[in-house]
Amino acid sequence: MKRHIVPPSVIDFDTRVFTLEEAKEGWEPTVRRSHEENRDSLLQSLRIEFGAENFENKIQNFRALGAAPMSIISYHNVFLQQARRAFILELYYPSLTAACALGERILNHLMLDLRSEFQHTEDYQRIKNEGQFRNWDHCINILKRWDVLTPSAEREFRKLWSLRNRSLHFAIATALNVRTDALSALTHLREIIRSQFSGFGVAPWFIVGTKGACFIARSYERSPFIRKYYLPACPPVGVKHAYAFKEDGWRLYDFVDYGSGEMTDEEYCLQHNTRDTTDLAPTDEPSPPG
Repeated sequence: MKRHIVPPSVIDFDTRVFTLEEAKEGWEPTVRRSHEENRDSLLQSLRIEFGAENFENKIQNFRALGAAPMSIISYHNVFLQQARRAFILELYYPSLTAACALGERILNHLMLDLRSEFQHTEDYQRIKNEGQFRNWDHCINILKRWDVLTPSAEREFRKLWSLRNRSLHFAIATALNVRTDALSALTHLREIIRSQFSGFGVAPWFIVGTKGACFIARSYERSPFIRKYYLPACPPVGVKHAYAFKEDGWRLYDFVDYGSGEMTDEEYCLQHNTRDTTDLAPTDEPSPPG
């Protein structure tokens, strides 16, 4: 009767770039004024964050990166932020190499974190004693056979792998195209994280059609990848759960007992989307443990 929800407290993202968009024709004066004030405020904060020197170039780089992916918080978030910051600061080669290294680190994490779940496979027998995995093609193929990687993540890993090989070994073209290559590497990495570690959107393990929240589909609760990266941070909730923002951040409220019945994901989606907001778990009481 419950499904695991991705709570707002475990999602990492940065959508500030959208605030830099120009006001649109036809906007109401109050809306336009509010947008321009927010834009000016963001520019001021970015000037403080990244420095005034070559500020126009830095803003151009900030725009070029686009929004950071809405990702569950994991080991990759901090390093991705550092690689993006290096690009904004015009440190293109450090940014390029960092993005390539982080791609390899993600592959290694996936292999090391999940291999014990696949001891019954021939792949496990070949890799059980390995401590590091430097062969990207080897890792990608194994994770694909284990049904871990999304098709999009697989494609982007292969593109990043090709760029990594060209960038980390000597090639004169790297110095000539370093900004372009750094941006490409960060774009591939962004799409890998967006596809594989999505905190919101249309990942294959989310129930389709739920409004305002993402829930793990019942069939994916047994997936080793989902059990490792999602379920520990995503509590099970019934359709009458509620969130409230308190002094210590977002807090989840729910009823402990929803009965002993079962419902399909489609039924859960329908009940969630049509629930009576006056019938939700009260948020003026301490949230239950767990």
